[in-house]
Amino acid sequence: MKKSYTLVLLKFGFIFLSLIVFRSLSNYQITTEEKYSSISKNIENHKLESKIIGLGGYQESCLEFDLKNMTPDTLFIKLEPGRRIVSVDSSFQDILIVKERRIILPPYKSMKFDGYGFCCRATKGSPRKDSEFQIGYMAPPEWIVLAEVINENKFPISAIQNAIWVVSDNHSIASIHHDKMEDIDLLRRTVAKIKGVVLPWYSITYEKDTARLFSNKPERIFGNFEYYINKNAMMLINVRSQKGKLMATLLKDKANNPGKHLFKLDLNVKNWPKGEYQIYVYEDYSNLNMKLPFTLN
Repeated sequence: MKKSYTLVLLKFGFIFLSLIVFRSLSNYQITTEEKYSSISKNIENHKLESKIIGLGGYQESCLEFDLKNMTPDTLFIKLEPGRRIVSVDSSFQDILIVKERRIILPPYKSMKFDGYGFCCRATKGSPRKDSEFQIGYMAPPEWIVLAEVINENKFPISAIQNAIWVVSDNHSIASIHHDKMEDIDLLRRTVAKIKGVVLPWYSITYEKDTARLFSNKPERIFGNFEYYINKNAMMLINVRSQKGKLMATLLKDKANNPGKHLFKLDLNVKNWPKGEYQIYVYEDYSNLNMKLPFTLN
């Protein structure tokens, strides 16, 4: 009986001790989390000296932060997604940070680390190696939303850059393109919500320009659309301008059985004027089945 009583006491003692340890660890985690403060706050409070230079480029790990702790205390520093790092030379691009970095900097120690961000001034020049930057400021709330989504997910580099330019430079949302569009669905939906627009059914790629980061000249349009027919028919699909000018014939003399059909659009629009266009789907050459708009901008 005495042995059983002792085992019960030991069991309850172990549970009690476990609760104390768990609570202590929880308090430690909360306390540690709360210790992290914005890099700009530490600079403003003269706890931190910083130097930010370009590594030569405008995407991904394109900045180097050189920090020095000026205090006798360990600093817990946070570089936030959504912080706009400002170029000292106004002819160069600013960089929007999209990946969070947390740094623990011991007393009076220095540390260098890379900042992960993307250009948010498409018409400016790419920063040169060793070009100087200032710590800048937190971007508007909608920019921060986009940066946090990028921080929490993995997207293709080109799609990230174009998504940022849609928000920062008012580019067309159709410019967010990737070979596997399903991989960037969340990114596109996030930008559409930020901009308050309907997500387009198509995407656009643009001509390359060695003198500029973004040529703003549409080159190809991609997208899938479906049409339905209820009888055997010869199909004709073409593209016309807003004024009715025939721009391209996508399908001609194609016999289709009744049912749903998928058309995969991959169209060269190089040198087409910017503006509104319509895709027309005809049955037996003259009966309009459907039309679908797109815009080159």
